[in-house]
This record gives sequence, C-alpha cells and structure tokens, in this order.
Amino acid sequence: MELLFRVVVLAQRALSREMEFQADLVAPSQETATRMVLSASERAIRHAGEGAVADAIRATLPRFTRPDGAVVWRNRFRWVTATRR
Repeated sequence: MELLFRVVVLAQRALSREMEFQADLVAPSQETATRMVLSASERAIRHAGEGAVADAIRATLPRFTRPDGAVVWRNRFRWVTATRR
C-alpha cells in the first residue's frame, strides 16, 4: 500500500498543468440535433443505415430537450499536461 501511495504522489508531482471546462453543444430543435449527430455518424450509417441511426438518435433526444425545444448536451472536458522526470 505504501508503494502505491508513493507512486500516486510522484505522479501528482509530475503534473504541470490541468484544467477543466464546460462546453455545451446546443441545437435549436430535435431535427437540427438529429442532423448534427448524423453528420458525424458515417460509420454507423454504413453499418445500420441512415434511418436506423436517425431513429436511435431521436430516441435519446427527449432527455436532453429543454421546454423551449432546444437540445442541450452538457459536455465537460478536462486536460492535463505532465512532464517526464
């Protein structure tokens, strides 16, 4: 256990910078959201067909849809840089 703790401490010391930020992806409607995701789904479309992929996307949208109809995916990104010692 002590060895594990030492490894964690050494790894923590090697971190030089880290940051976390929020970057929401917002579409004004479910139709626009579906088109946005489809545009990045070439492999899935080749495998299952555009209709099946679009249906799967639409099935997930209600939980991300606000009362005004906009679709919001809340994304959090974290990056860390480290130095080798």
